[in-house]
Amino acid sequence: MNYLGRTLLIGEEPGGRYAQQLKRWLVERTQVVLAKRGKGRNCQTPYFKIESNGCWIWQRRTNASGYGSIGMGQGNNRKEPYQHRYFYEQFVEPIPKGMTLDHTCVNSLCGNPEHLELVSHSDNLKRAWKRNPNGIGRQKKVVV
Repeated sequence: MNYLGRTLLIGEEPGGRYAQQLKRWLVERTQVVLAKRGKGRNCQTPYFKIESNGCWIWQRRTNASGYGSIGMGQGNNRKEPYQHRYFYEQFVEPIPKGMTLDHTCVNSLCGNPEHLELVSHSDNLKRAWKRNPNGIGRQKKVVV
C-alpha cells in the first residue's frame, strides 16, 4: 500500500476484519507525519510487514522486550504505547484494568487484533509457560 509514493505496508495485502481500519489509520498517520516533518526519515519506513499467516509485523521502534512501540506526543506529553495494545484499543475495545493481551500467533511484534486475545495476567503467564516451559520470554541459548 502506498501513499504519496511512500510504502506504508510491505508483503501481503492485509486481510480480515480490521484490514480497512488499518489502511485508513496508515494514511491518516502518514498525513500527520508529513504535515509535521515534511520528508522526515520516519515517513520512509513502512509501518508493517503483512505476512501470509495474517500477522501485521511492526517494522519500526521496538523496546528491549521485543514489543513494538508507537511514539505519540511531544515533550512531557510524550507517550510510547505498545503498538499491539494501541491497535486493539483503536479497532476493538478498551482494555479493562487488570487485563492484558495474549498474542495467539506467539509473535510479540504482531499488531493484528485478530491475533490478540484479552486475558488476565495470570492466564497470560500460564500460556507463556505452556509454550516455553524452559522459561517465559526469550528462548534460552543452548551451548553445545
